[in-house]
Amino acid sequence: MNKKSKDFGAVKNSITGKTIREMTWEEILSLPVERISPDEAMKRIKEAQMAKKGE
Repeated sequence: MNKKSKDFGAVKNSITGKTIREMTWEEILSLPVERISPDEAMKRIKEAQMAKKGE
């Protein structure tokens, strides 16, 4: 039986071009760390959602 991907709506990483499920632990751990505030994180999430709706 074929199942559909559970990545529906997942955002691909701009560095690797993959979703978190597609990346290996090596790739995840090698990503640069950027610490942002919770407010900045919510702002970026909302911007990404708006951009996706605009597609």
